[in-house]
Amino acid sequence: MKDVLIPLGLLLFVGFFLYAIIYTGRNQRKAKASVFRDFADKNGLRYKEEDDGKAQVFAQDFDGIGRFSSPSLGQVIPKDVVHGIMNGTEAILFRHSIRFSEGWAREWFVAGITSGETIAERCAVQFCKGRADKNTMYLQDPVVKEQQVGRFNLVVRAAGPSAEARLWTRAV
Repeated sequence: MKDVLIPLGLLLFVGFFLYAIIYTGRNQRKAKASVFRDFADKNGLRYKEEDDGKAQVFAQDFDGIGRFSSPSLGQVIPKDVVHGIMNGTEAILFRHSIRFSEGWAREWFVAGITSGETIAERCAVQFCKGRADKNTMYLQDPVVKEQQVGRFNLVVRAAGPSAEARLWTRAV
């Protein structure tokens, strides 16, 4: 009898464990989507679950983010796209995941604006858990500003300090 109970108990444990992983993953995806949906509702912007091409056109030249195909996944479409006019400027927010190789994936939360006036050639803001997280092979610009925000290390990368200064004086 023991010969049957031990494997059966192990099988039930593995089944419960897999169920918990799937359930948690689905809840995390729903929570991420609700943040974007709520932001769109509060600011009078449009929300789409999947990109219709706007996010891909916006991010096509970005380092790391502008990849919309993967060797193992095929075509990868950005999710939770929010777009519209905010404060007289065209804004877009979206979530994008890309797998560079097996076991090497990134998820990006992108927020961008399109303006007739150049604010900065390019700028990236990272929220890092620690100081070592700021090292990345995807964002090549140098770190021009670093600041502790709560338990995160905020890192700003730009082509140069003058571009970063114009961007931060605009934001404040």
